[in-house]
Amino acid sequence: MARNRLTLRWAATTLDSRLDDLSRAGLLEGTASLKQGLGLSVVPYALANLVHDRLSGARFLKGQFGGDVRYSFTPQLDGIVTVNPDFAETEVDTRQINLTRFPLFFPEKRAFFLEGSNLFQFGLGLGSDFIPFYSRRVGLYAGSLVPIDAGAKVLGQAGRWGIAALDLETRATGGVPRTNLFAGRITYDADSHLRLGTIGTSGDPSGGGSNSLGGLDAVWRTSEFQGDKNFFVGVWGALSAGDVGSGQRSGFGIKIDYPNDLWDVNLRFQEYGDSLDPALGFLPRPGTRQYGVSIDYQPRPEPGFFGWVQQHFFQLEPTLVTDLHGEIQSWRVFTAPFNVRTKSGEHLELDWIPNSSGSTVPSRSPRAWSFRSAPTTSSGSMRRRSPRTTGPGGSAPSPSWESSSRGT
Repeated sequence: MARNRLTLRWAATTLDSRLDDLSRAGLLEGTASLKQGLGLSVVPYALANLVHDRLSGARFLKGQFGGDVRYSFTPQLDGIVTVNPDFAETEVDTRQINLTRFPLFFPEKRAFFLEGSNLFQFGLGLGSDFIPFYSRRVGLYAGSLVPIDAGAKVLGQAGRWGIAALDLETRATGGVPRTNLFAGRITYDADSHLRLGTIGTSGDPSGGGSNSLGGLDAVWRTSEFQGDKNFFVGVWGALSAGDVGSGQRSGFGIKIDYPNDLWDVNLRFQEYGDSLDPALGFLPRPGTRQYGVSIDYQPRPEPGFFGWVQQHFFQLEPTLVTDLHGEIQSWRVFTAPFNVRTKSGEHLELDWIPNSSGSTVPSRSPRAWSFRSAPTTSSGSMRRRSPRTTGPGGSAPSPSWESSSRGT
């Protein structure tokens, strides 16, 4: 309840539990008599456009039609067929200015691709560093729309198996030939803690050759570490095939995560080959090794001098990126010496972020020092200003100012 800053959660939960931690959820009973019915739904659409050429006086009618057909094989497994899908009502992207040499990440906003997108998630906490299947590669190429003629997908659970498969046929347009694109992922819950998975993609949105990618991952999770603490471990590996370079086509990584209320700590390492080229994925920095450590101490003060503070967030999060030969490309140290959420809902933060973009000449390596302040009122949303994609209060942007200095 936003106006009262009230959040209702499962009774007897701990401060270390998170809303997406289903291992702490209860069992809903009394629903055995529910039936899904036929399980079939049809959503058609039709568009008409009357064009009047005032110079020639000619009039003609243009039309477009299509739709989706969904069938539920079981209450947890759906099949969807789409013909000539229309994305006209999709929200526009937030404008971003790229001041780096790396591509920007834009989140998917098309409803057809958002549905079931969590089933394609790979590895543990990779964020936008590496996405084997990035659905924005489909229907978009070089900033232009590529119409989709037809497609089908299967999403859901079948016992311990998680299934996600998508196959689409794009129309020839703007110099891009007709192309078939496929992505699939299967997971298996070996027990209540361990999930094993595989992912595969095939096709190149440019239509200019063959490209495929395969990957394996394993994630072990528990909410009972040392009694009631969260502890995660994830490993993954991926390999490109097809018309890619002759260099290292593989990549792999590991992450160890201890995400809890008082201490939120993780260690991570990823290596991406210089010829790891997922045409249907997102990999902004191939040919690199990436190291990261995150140590966040988040005490909740007792009544007294800091009684007005709901929680402190002291953050130290260094990252290092090298090439495959160990030469430093960039480094960054995110620190938050002052970062608090007050009991009345305000968020006050001051960050210090030394960083370097790296250079082939060590004495010329450019360095920068950034200072950032991010106050937010109780009517706004708190955002954790760190290299991660989420924070204690969400990911909505908050008003901030930043100053930087640069030297050699």
